[in-house]
Parts: sequence; structure tokens; C-alpha cells
Amino acid sequence: MAGASNNPPKDYAMWGELIRKFVEHLVERYGREQVSTWYFEVWNEPDIGYWHGTPAQYFKLYDYAVAGVRAALPNAMVGGPASTGPNSEKAGTFLYSFLQHCQNDKSAANGTPIPLDFISFHPKGQPSFVEGHVRMGIMNELDATEAGFRIVARYPKYIHLPIILSEADPEGCAACSMKTNPANSYRNSPLYATYTAVMIKALFELQDRSK
Repeated sequence: MAGASNNPPKDYAMWGELIRKFVEHLVERYGREQVSTWYFEVWNEPDIGYWHGTPAQYFKLYDYAVAGVRAALPNAMVGGPASTGPNSEKAGTFLYSFLQHCQNDKSAANGTPIPLDFISFHPKGQPSFVEGHVRMGIMNELDATEAGFRIVARYPKYIHLPIILSEADPEGCAACSMKTNPANSYRNSPLYATYTAVMIKALFELQDRSK
């Protein structure tokens, strides 16, 4: 059925076992030392249509996923939630609720504290087409990043964890064509490289100000 892979599992224990088997395979193939350097991020943008369940169901999915990863590799680095830009109310609330869950709840998988080794979200730019040319939206990406930093800063337990911008793009629809949105024509021009260079510098400056 189309979209079924976005639905919560019918059996969370089986989901956790699938993850355990997968990580076990990775360890056998690539070696424990190598896989211990990898970051295991649970899901992609569960605050929007890539997840067809509730936030609570995602938190349960996260619990079982990280339990499965750690069962195969106890020192594995696990995290999430890979949500969208926290400068929107919905995404900001989702990130906040996820951190609340990790800090205050016990794992649905095994009743132990919930592991969290890094925090991830996806800040995006917002280009527009104005008077025949593309105007890049750098401030949207910076605002989203800063909003995420502010949310994390509310949790002293997590404030020193790595924050990973696991998607940080000039715009939020990589699958959208230039025909449907002329602003996406930046992709075929020097604007793309220029934006990326400016954005990397600005993100590091924002990081330094936020310490």
C-alpha cells in the first residue's frame, strides 16, 4: 500500500528486533570500531507527512529503535528527531516535546533512561522570485537554526550535545522543479555556491554567539 512505510509499526518489538539485526549486520560487515563512529538518526522529519502517526508514536518508535541499535552495539551514537525547521510553531513544539520525552520519560522498549547522543533538525532557506530574479532566503535558515538552538538551551542536560543540521538547504523542496517554482533556478547558477559559502560562515558565527 502506498505510504505504508511511513506508518507506525504494528509491532514495536519486531521493529526493535529489525533494527538490532540491521546494526548487527553492519558490525559484522564493517567492524565494531568503524560502526561505533557512525551516527544513528531515527527517521526523517516525523513532524510532517513522512510520519503518518502521532508524536507519541514517533517517541515510541525512537525508544525501540535506539534500544535495538544499542542491543547490537552498546556504544553506538543515537539521536534525532531530524525534524523540520524549529522556527515554525509545529516543528518547534515537536522538537521541544521530543527533548521532554528523552529527559523525563523511561524508554517504552525497556523502561530505562532514553539515550540521546545528538540532536538533529533541518533548517531551510526560502528563495523567492522577485522582479525577474531569484532572491535567496538566508534569514529563514538562520532563524530556524537559532530557534533550534534556543529550544535545546532550555535543557541543561543536553546543552553540550552535538547539534546536527542533518539537512541544511537553500530551500525546503529538493524534489520541486524549476518549472513549478522559478525561484529554484538558483540551482543552475552561481547563486547556489555563493549561498552555501555565505551560509556556512553565518552558521558558524551563529554557533559561536550561541555558546
